[in-house]
Amino acid sequence: MNQVSSFSATVSALPLYAQVVFNLPLSVEFTYLVADPFLVARLEVGKRVLASFRKRLTSGYLLGWSSVCPPLREEVTLLPLEAVIDEKPLFGRFHLDFYRRAAEYYQTPLGEALFALLPGGLQYRSRRVVGLGDKGLSAVLPRSPVLAAMIMVLREHGPLPVEELADRLALPPDRFMARLSAWSRQGWLCCRQELLPPRVREQFELIYEIVDRSALLNALAVSRMASEKTRQLQAFIEAGGYFSRRRFLAAFAGSAALLRRWQEQGWLQATPVPRLRSLAINDSAPPRSPPGQVVLTPAQAAILEAIRREREHNVFAPFLLHGVTGSGKTEIYIKLIAEVLSRGQDALYLVPEIALTIELVDRLVHEFGPLVAILHSGLTEGERYDQWRQIMAGRARIVVGARSAVFAPLARLGLIVVDEEHEPSYKQESGFAYNGRDLALLRGQMAGCCVVLGSATPALGTYYNARAGRYRLLSLPQRLDDKPLPAVEIVDLNQERAALFTWDGFSPRLLERMAAVFARGRQVMLFLNKRGFSRTLYCLGCGYMPECRLCSVHQTFHKSLNLLVCHYCGGQQPPPEVCPRCGGNRFFPLGLGIQKLEESLRRYFPKQRVLRLDRDATRRKGELGRILEEFRQGQAAVLLGTQMLAKGHNFPLVDLVGVIFADLSLELPEYTAPERTFQLLAQVSGRAGRGRDESSGEVIIQTLQPEHYSVVAAAAHDYSAFYERELRDRRELAFPPFSSLANLKASGPEQDRVRAFLQEAKSMGQEMLSAAGERGIFLMGPVPSAIVKIQNRYRWNLLVKGQKRPQLHHFLRHWRSRLSSAPTLTWRLDIDPLSFF
Repeated sequence: MNQVSSFSATVSALPLYAQVVFNLPLSVEFTYLVADPFLVARLEVGKRVLASFRKRLTSGYLLGWSSVCPPLREEVTLLPLEAVIDEKPLFGRFHLDFYRRAAEYYQTPLGEALFALLPGGLQYRSRRVVGLGDKGLSAVLPRSPVLAAMIMVLREHGPLPVEELADRLALPPDRFMARLSAWSRQGWLCCRQELLPPRVREQFELIYEIVDRSALLNALAVSRMASEKTRQLQAFIEAGGYFSRRRFLAAFAGSAALLRRWQEQGWLQATPVPRLRSLAINDSAPPRSPPGQVVLTPAQAAILEAIRREREHNVFAPFLLHGVTGSGKTEIYIKLIAEVLSRGQDALYLVPEIALTIELVDRLVHEFGPLVAILHSGLTEGERYDQWRQIMAGRARIVVGARSAVFAPLARLGLIVVDEEHEPSYKQESGFAYNGRDLALLRGQMAGCCVVLGSATPALGTYYNARAGRYRLLSLPQRLDDKPLPAVEIVDLNQERAALFTWDGFSPRLLERMAAVFARGRQVMLFLNKRGFSRTLYCLGCGYMPECRLCSVHQTFHKSLNLLVCHYCGGQQPPPEVCPRCGGNRFFPLGLGIQKLEESLRRYFPKQRVLRLDRDATRRKGELGRILEEFRQGQAAVLLGTQMLAKGHNFPLVDLVGVIFADLSLELPEYTAPERTFQLLAQVSGRAGRGRDESSGEVIIQTLQPEHYSVVAAAAHDYSAFYERELRDRRELAFPPFSSLANLKASGPEQDRVRAFLQEAKSMGQEMLSAAGERGIFLMGPVPSAIVKIQNRYRWNLLVKGQKRPQLHHFLRHWRSRLSSAPTLTWRLDIDPLSFF
């Protein structure tokens, strides 16, 4: 594309042809005519623009422009670009290259991807406003009772948006929306589109410069104000040459007239400047004392030097830092960031959870001050927009955040850290379904910088790539100060199988150890590794659970269908009336709630304060930081939580970690269930014994499957044993890393139509593969999602497995372009899926 670089160069090249994308499910860049020299002077990649699309004025993103008109269909007439919204772009050309590559890989239209990755609330919106036409203004009323009522409302209130009109009529909009156009043509009504500004805009505040200090002080000296206020004003004016209107009025409430008078006299000069919305840097948690000067151990120093040597070459260098919990990985990351900044480069630090962002930001702000920016979904739209502008302007050079921070518009990227790289929360599960860890590697490759993936329990695919030489493997096998890892005890719940129907979550052994810890004045963490629903049937007679013969995963029981379903190959069977192993007929659906655990805790230990850490308990802003800090300060004896507990927290007073029911994650209907179980157990175990005292901590794992290899390996802190066993199973079943996956997800109010759509898609795909002679791609299903119905919509999946990723993506692009849809049916293609819920 021939990019115009200056205004003078554009005048002779008019008109120009701008490429624009919108937030639409269309993989098309639209061309608009730019003939206005004023607009040409404001063109810049990454700015929002206004343009007419389908007879509506809407906002889109400017991708570039050319002096040459692209090929057009004969009947197409180019529309003019209406306006350039932004003074400064939201992203640059090199950011756009990365965003485009990401959208192409995940097979998402670029406009939809940009809308998802940029700060929210920036879109211009349009709404339909209904007024009266010539016939509606006459005294005659129509025969239609709905139209007649509408005209009476509009005569009383004037033109109204459709939503407000529907409220006043006490009718749902769909009762009359389809007829508005006809009534407009007949002259009863007049409809127009009204453009609404974005919810989020740049905020400004007035900064006053003191132009004539002596004149201002003289005026104060002879004023009739109270002497105390006069002295305060004189001290304020003498304190500096500039001040903000906000600060002045905070000190002297009700004194806006003074500022206006002084400005009229020429003593002050006002300038509007951008203002950042307030951002609680630590999510309302009380401040903690900063750590002292950290001296690296010889093992840490050796790893730092290994990464430093590669960084000197300014080329893409991926590392896997495999360090046990408490081995000091964070200290290495901070040293690396400091060195990158000293070279004039920027750093990106990804964490899987907002909870980890809170702790980390406190530490980084202490080290690097205002150079730190935060990006995560816990910020308001305005806060996120302000942080984005700080990054884009180069004022923030370290970005800390969850998966979406991978898109931060850093200009001189020198280092990317992906902490806890194994976490599935790096995968976005809806909309633009990207994986933040994988995109961090892509971005590092495009920027030519080091990418450090860190974990105590690396994802199996990551470790496989490191063993294959694609990443450099670095290890920290010991905790700091050579403290031993906590002792792990497995409690076999089969010994109490008869009481499972009334079980409250606590074995006698766990209660005994909790009482001992409380007697020492120490803390307990209790972990319920629960995600979504687990509906695997369990025989109380012998422990049998129905398993798919082809996929080695337990089948999910769908009560509404009365079927056991494998969510990979589509195998189905009715639930057994009797157990095929022991002949019994008592089946237990695995499931346990965190609120029930909290109630039991208060009954067993009424004097101990319990804090709960889960999504429900942290909905209010600031609650997450408050809970974490109160527990860290020893203000509660128990922290009870879900997967948020397993992610990198450091609580020095925790001596005991209890895993309530390891089987909940083990029996998820996903091929990664054993891996996820091992990671959760190993990670949460690592929260015990992290203090500076002699206690190494202890862990109790309660399970119905004490001999399962993921449980045994986690209890022994033996990642290698787990890796070798799980890799063997994956190879035999051709699951990643020995294949690539995609999942076509469809949903709709009618289950038969959803299933029929996926069946037609499967048939079409198989015909395409047969015609191309492709033998390494397989379509499996369709099958219902693990949770088949949400919000009255049925959800089904069609799994696509390919032996080679390039061939699979080539097929998916062509297959996707031929998939149709229906008004009530939606579908999307999930690349590299991790979840089938």
